[in-house]
Amino acid sequence: MKVLTGGLLIDGMGRDPIPNASVVIGDDGRITEVGALARLPLDAQVIDVGGRTIMPGLMDAHVHFMLAGERDFESVFLKQTSEYMAIKAAEILRAVREQVKVGADLIKFCATGGVMDPQLAPDVPEYSAEEVQTLIAEAHKMKKPVAAHVHGAEGAKIAIRAGVDTIEHGTMLDEEAVQLMREAGTVLVPTLTPSHQVRQQGDAANLPAHVMEKFAVTSAAHAQSLTMAIESGVSLALGTDAGTPFYPHGLNAIELQLMVEGGLSPMATIVAATSGAAKALRVDDSTGSLVPGKFADLLVVDGDPLADIALLQDQSRLHLILQGGRAYKNLVSAE
Repeated sequence: MKVLTGGLLIDGMGRDPIPNASVVIGDDGRITEVGALARLPLDAQVIDVGGRTIMPGLMDAHVHFMLAGERDFESVFLKQTSEYMAIKAAEILRAVREQVKVGADLIKFCATGGVMDPQLAPDVPEYSAEEVQTLIAEAHKMKKPVAAHVHGAEGAKIAIRAGVDTIEHGTMLDEEAVQLMREAGTVLVPTLTPSHQVRQQGDAANLPAHVMEKFAVTSAAHAQSLTMAIESGVSLALGTDAGTPFYPHGLNAIELQLMVEGGLSPMATIVAATSGAAKALRVDDSTGSLVPGKFADLLVVDGDPLADIALLQDQSRLHLILQGGRAYKNLVSAE
């Protein structure tokens, strides 16, 4: 058993932070007690984290592991011919069942065209309402959540009405789509960082013209979509789209800063990156917040991310990283 004590506690649920708090971790790696404790267990290893913040580990609900931030993304993406796409649309039930059979624990589909797509515009729906209803109903029958890649509002509304669990990107939503999301409890995963990374490159990005044109269109609308979602109370989960051009893995914490700059409070942003992402990924029964019974998946951070969310990008300020109570980085004390 070990105890982290003396830190500012952010529990990941959005509740007020607790100063001089403690987290008690059992030998099984799960949290047994948390908060401003009057007494600490006598037989525990006590780790003083005074002056630091104890918070849940950050989760990313949208990444591309087959990519590593290459500019030449087209040489990495699996190319799909229009004929193959037509076959998939005509055999949706078979496609969903095959994915589940080979081990998929989530079904993702493209409800609209994409920024990288050389053919369809981002606001063009790829499936009819009937096809999307068939796809989502089959996945849910097999108890698998469904994520929809979405840019345009019409494709979003088709997916939301059919019961999709998460909208990925959501760059060009309208008021009706946002209202439908709030009423249905659909989660938005905004993925703000890819367009930011491309803008940082400027002319040096040297991406194909159709990609740059689509980035310009979706980026212009993205901020407004996020603002509408925040103001309407749509549930949010942090996702980065890491692996896309100029966005190698490991820079994921940029997304938190962009969400705050987009109008979300630092606390709400941390919730989106912890319990919000855990709920979207359906692992919130075991992780995503610092409450008794859940695994001690947590960070001890030098500083207060509520005062400066950007400090989470500085890995030298992550003094302790625990997963299931086991230290993967420890600048606080020797185990």
